[in-house]
Amino acid sequence: KAGKTFWDLVTQPPKTAEADFKALVSAYPDFPNVHYFYGTYLAAHHPALSDQEFQAELRISPDSVPARVELVLRYLLEGKLDAALKLAQEAVALSPDSVGSQLALAQALAAKGENQQALHAYLAAEHLDPNSPKIRFYAANAYRVVGRFQDMKREQAAYNRLKAQNANWP
Repeated sequence: KAGKTFWDLVTQPPKTAEADFKALVSAYPDFPNVHYFYGTYLAAHHPALSDQEFQAELRISPDSVPARVELVLRYLLEGKLDAALKLAQEAVALSPDSVGSQLALAQALAAKGENQQALHAYLAAEHLDPNSPKIRFYAANAYRVVGRFQDMKREQAAYNRLKAQNANWP
């Protein structure tokens, strides 16, 4: 069922994939990652409904970092900053070497106006993935916000260099 669901997600209209996800969740309601993957589908097609799937995933897989990161992103959009920060901190505690958890923490801290701490989280993500133009862009902006303009210029130069090397990067 999972294989068919993912195949249909790529090859069929969204309604077909959505029906497949519903069938998959119905058949395997307690299987790890089923709610997470359905939540990622919902985040793209019905964002307001995705929270419940990510929360269901956390009940099944309490240590799920991806479900936490997705909830952080949803909560930031919904203005639930305290809940987003709590989940981001949990994600980093569970997986400090996860770029996604570090970026989620940085975004939650920045949203709460804790800019110096956000910078540290962006730099932790950069340490884990130094060749990411996106992370260099975020770091440059974080340096700008805290008034460290020389560091900002250095990050902008690294961003420009990496972006030129990755011509397909948006």
